Amino acid sequence: DDNNRLTPDGTGWVVRGFFNLTDDKDSYFVLRENRTDPSIEYRIALPAGAQLIVDTQRLWHAATHNGTEPRYCLITSWTSGPELDAYIEKYHGTDDVPNVEVPQDVLEHGYAEQAR
Repeated sequence: DDNNRLTPDGTGWVVRGFFNLTDDKDSYFVLRENRTDPSIEYRIALPAGAQLIVDTQRLWHAATHNGTEPRYCLITSWTSGPELDAYIEKYHGTDDVPNVEVPQDVLEHGYAEQAR
């Protein structure tokens, strides 16, 4: 995302909120600092009701959905700052979530597809 190219210095940073609406236990959100480097990859489960606030300009992001039915997600834009911090605190936000385990052969297939 190129959300903040014109953001004046000293003002809030645009971040994205992802609110997962579909209850599919096999869906997960992928975050990487470098799109082409999977050595540090975070995978966050997306059950119904999962909420993520992500700096999408800094982090490469994608959702993986293995189901056959559509996956629905509400994507919103937020401005960083005290109001967002208060919202996250009010709803007990955390940055410590377990990584979704994915079989190594599935990961390798995905990495090969990305390289292709």
